[in-house]
Amino acid sequence: MLFYSYLDTERIASEIKNRFIHHKCTAILWNSMEKKLVLEFGKQSVFADLKAPCQSMFIEEKTQFPNFERIMTVMNNGILTGIKQIKKDRIVFFILRKKSLKYAVVLELTGKFAFVYFIDEQGKILKILKNTKAVNRRNLTAGSIYKPPDSRNNEINFPHLKILGITPVEFECKYPNAQHYVLFDGHNILLPDVQCKTQCTKFDSLSEGIRALYAVCVKKNAKIREKEPNYSIKDQLARTAEYDFYRRLALYLKTHTEDIQDGVVEFEGKRIVLPSKIRGQKIIDFYFKKSKRMKRGHEKLTELLQHSVVKQVAPKPVQKKTSSKPWRETLSPSGFKVMVGKNSRSNNIITFNMASGEDYFFHVQDAPGCHVIMKTGKKVPQDKDVAFCARLAVLCSKAKRNLYSSVSYTRVKYVRPVKGIPGKVLLTKFKTIRVKID
Repeated sequence: MLFYSYLDTERIASEIKNRFIHHKCTAILWNSMEKKLVLEFGKQSVFADLKAPCQSMFIEEKTQFPNFERIMTVMNNGILTGIKQIKKDRIVFFILRKKSLKYAVVLELTGKFAFVYFIDEQGKILKILKNTKAVNRRNLTAGSIYKPPDSRNNEINFPHLKILGITPVEFECKYPNAQHYVLFDGHNILLPDVQCKTQCTKFDSLSEGIRALYAVCVKKNAKIREKEPNYSIKDQLARTAEYDFYRRLALYLKTHTEDIQDGVVEFEGKRIVLPSKIRGQKIIDFYFKKSKRMKRGHEKLTELLQHSVVKQVAPKPVQKKTSSKPWRETLSPSGFKVMVGKNSRSNNIITFNMASGEDYFFHVQDAPGCHVIMKTGKKVPQDKDVAFCARLAVLCSKAKRNLYSSVSYTRVKYVRPVKGIPGKVLLTKFKTIRVKID
């Protein structure tokens, strides 16, 4: 983890506050695949990564963020009026004011339980973003009232949290006179105003140092993933491989019931703390069940790992996707090509892009429906062709359940589009045919 202490969170949040207070937040960006959040403030931004081991927050100089999407546009152009932090915790509130409304972006940099909440002035949650593996133990959903997690130090409680009020305290930087920050290359540690004699790099701000650490961490993590494509599976496999240890522990407790009373057991060189909420035979049953559960998981993971390796060695050939046309095609009784639109977009395409001025246009009267184009060129269609296309226009419309319907038809050169309404047209000259649907 790049920085895990609430003091580190406090220092960088203080730096962000000094840099962007009373500045306009032009956009909020989110990368759902990599779990990264960006608050844009003109030419600089606040960057936050929720995923471990690169979880961090710092000031980013870039303005271009590919593969990010804009979210919470209701907060765009809001003025940053303050940054607050819950006492002795890694939860930071970015308070934005837009006209007479107040919003807050709540950043919980709490390891694997990292979340981002967007809340209004009353504390109502508008949107939730989370780390991939995060589980919301507080059962918070969009529309509910935000409640922070319990304090890790048990020094403060939050019975009546006022989101934009007094409880999240204002803070002061612990190192207000720091002239520079030092990064020790051998240990990846940032310290303020340290005279180092070994190999080290100096930065003018904490944010620059964290940004450098973040780049190193991302690069190192990418190498690990490249070498170990099944890293997470192998990690779980190593944990579940201890299933036989817990079976032996259960057998040991079965014959040494006096050790259960103590709550701590020394077994095979390990100090095991027994569950405090269960007693007697239930503890023995607990470890037997745990052993069986881990064994089942170990067998499934082994099978999954073998399948994954085979899949990497012999990947399936990539099949080319065949793109279908956005309209339907058929032939009239005389052999003319007929195109039928599927929606307003394809209606516009076949009428104003695919058809020539001498082709024929059909559309049911007084009901929404698809455009029907008969490609005749300068030829004159027979009555059976006109009846065929008129019937298609009725069957591809909301009037298809009517016994009788009227259909307008004309040459495409007499059809005009209506601006601002896709698919809607005006006919300057047309004829009408009556159609009966049996």
